[in-house]
Amino acid sequence: MRIPAPDGPTALADLVTPWTTASDGRVETAAVHGDAPEAIGALGPRVARITEADLSDALALMAWTGASGGAHGRRRGAATGRFGAWWVVAALAGRLDDWPLEGDDLAGSAEALRWYRWDAGEPATGWSFQLAVHDPTRGMAWAVSATDA
Repeated sequence: MRIPAPDGPTALADLVTPWTTASDGRVETAAVHGDAPEAIGALGPRVARITEADLSDALALMAWTGASGGAHGRRRGAATGRFGAWWVVAALAGRLDDWPLEGDDLAGSAEALRWYRWDAGEPATGWSFQLAVHDPTRGMAWAVSATDA
């Protein structure tokens, strides 16, 4: 069941702002009490393939997504993408009130989370960003699905 948790879903959706404002993209996010498969399920796919991602892959995916302009939007650049990835980590770890975080604090927060790549078994066309994150300490999870064909 979805829960009100605006910081995490908003931070994840903000990564794809150019996709949804300057292009034809769409984004959906979910936050749940539970694990990553439950967060993905809250988005409504009938079937989902999920695989654990290591932290460096998750950060790279978020940074690429945050730097991208999607199909028709203006590319925001690597610095903006990196900042967006770090902001997502802080939001999901419940550390926005501590911003800006020192590098070690941010890394510790990111390493405490479990990261997952997922898809609905459909062919990827255009730009796609599907990620799920589980915080085992707080028993919460988030998922995002964004596309821009």
